[in-house]
Amino acid sequence: MHIQSASFTALFLFGLASAQDAGPSALATIDPAWVSQYDLSSVPDTAPRPVGSGTCPDSQCGPGDCENCWETCGNCPLADDIYGCQTGQWALTFDDGPSQYTSELLDILASANVKATFQIIGSNAVQYPDVVKRAYDEGHQIASHTWSHPHLMSLSTEQIVAEVKATENALLNITGAVPAYIRPPYGEADDRVKAIFKAMGYHTLLWNMDTLDWDISDKNESASLILDSFKSAIINGTELNAHNDRGSSPCSMTYTSIRFHFVLAYECANLAPYQNTAMPSGTSTLTPNPNTSTPSPDDNNDGESTDDTTDTDADTDSESGSADPDSSTPVSLKKRGIPGQSSSTLAFDPSFWTIVIGAINAYLIFA
Repeated sequence: MHIQSASFTALFLFGLASAQDAGPSALATIDPAWVSQYDLSSVPDTAPRPVGSGTCPDSQCGPGDCENCWETCGNCPLADDIYGCQTGQWALTFDDGPSQYTSELLDILASANVKATFQIIGSNAVQYPDVVKRAYDEGHQIASHTWSHPHLMSLSTEQIVAEVKATENALLNITGAVPAYIRPPYGEADDRVKAIFKAMGYHTLLWNMDTLDWDISDKNESASLILDSFKSAIINGTELNAHNDRGSSPCSMTYTSIRFHFVLAYECANLAPYQNTAMPSGTSTLTPNPNTSTPSPDDNNDGESTDDTTDTDADTDSESGSADPDSSTPVSLKKRGIPGQSSSTLAFDPSFWTIVIGAINAYLIFA
């Protein structure tokens, strides 16, 4: 499902990996029984492509060659792809974990009462099963990021199935849940890869903004550069792709009140997070701020509040850096067919942003 609103919709992707940890393991072992388990008749008969085929010159796919590009080329999304939330929503997502730092990240998120979506590498999960279980039990969404973080477009169909299935089995053994979302490593997924995902019961989870922190060579500058990316996207619902730098000091934002709905990835699309179970009970992603007013009831039963203030963006004053306290009202989830969710508005002070930026700077990312 292509969920997108405004020019910058984003799903925060904060990938995790540790320079001290060993890199992803070798490719998952192919098991013929896994391949025969799925109906792959709808998978295009496309040969594997050389590594690097997922990139495209000038950020555009060539004419008639959409399937050869990856999502950040901008003009090749499929209808079922999930790469954005509604205006006023942020879904924080972290790639590549777990690592030796993930427990600290979970502490940070818990202190802010924020839930996130973790795209888990299977070979890392078996090294840190207790961390994965903790994340799941605390109400974070667990998604797949394959077993060894390969360039999937370069692999055979059988090997892709193995990468997904090995991770699925590991996560099932740890949490009891089978993810329904998968993020392809590097964002590289052509029509063949996505068809395999779909046949295995997965939704392709992408993003539509990148902080480019993975491209920052000076770790001492990472906080300010990542902060600039935040400022450019902060007024709209966001699917932000951020890769944490290592060792740089936390940086706090100057915004005094930014109002957003922090949601899990599955809430952006209103599609179940797991194939075999629901989220653990008591894991709502939204926490009302006591200083914000309750939205007016939907007297017309049309998904709209009767309140006169209907701007769903957190409008930020470009000079003062503060949010207009009257410009952000809860997003009407019924507009996009997402009924039954809380419409409470969140407001965060600089201490929250210190926590979030601190999380970015505390971890190293490869994605």
